[in-house]
Amino acid sequence: MGERNLLTVYVKSSCGTCARTIDYLNEKKASFRIVDIFNPHLRKEEIRKLLEKANTKPVEAIRKKDSMYKKLQMDIKQYSDDQVLDLMSEHLGLLLRPIVTNGEKAIITVDPTLADQLL
Repeated sequence: MGERNLLTVYVKSSCGTCARTIDYLNEKKASFRIVDIFNPHLRKEEIRKLLEKANTKPVEAIRKKDSMYKKLQMDIKQYSDDQVLDLMSEHLGLLLRPIVTNGEKAIITVDPTLADQLL
């Protein structure tokens, strides 16, 4: 694969789904780099751009299993996209992951085989 097909995989290092996606991409012999969303801390505008590339609204990318989601007792319907992005950038655990991008498109890969769409 050429440099042009290099994927970027945004992960949380302790995330099992992220690890499965990385394993899957390795099995496919895909060219990719890994970015830990916590180091450096993914910023609001970066999250916005990734979600736009994934054609996904911020409210659709909330990780409802995250402890912060429960702690905030969020009623998502009452938040604007901008407010959800603010919360995500402050509490990155709220962002569904991993996110795989080829630079033009992105996919939130809760199922590692979804990454095939970008290969």
